[in-house]
Amino acid sequence: MSGPRAMDGGALAAVDGGRLRVRLLAAVFAVAFLSIGIRLVDMASVSGGSRERTAGAGDPGAVADAPDRAEIRDRNGVLLATNVQVLSLAADPSKLPDPDRAAELLA
Repeated sequence: MSGPRAMDGGALAAVDGGRLRVRLLAAVFAVAFLSIGIRLVDMASVSGGSRERTAGAGDPGAVADAPDRAEIRDRNGVLLATNVQVLSLAADPSKLPDPDRAAELLA
């Protein structure tokens, strides 16, 4: 078996240049992951109170109400669907094709 081969000046410079590029790339990745980690810690601990301010009600698990949905109209402007907020819902079983299925879906 032969021992390690000696490199001439050009090959040695190429290897050193490659090592420098690898070190620079590793440093860039280290800085990127470090900044992401710092931001995650910041969001998890330091900025925790901002969620309560936007959600309100003092409940840390609360979320803000969803915005109202727009009405759905066909190309002639006829209203097809809209949001209606109600406290109770009733249906006339005689006007439904499958009252049992409707009851299951509404329950």
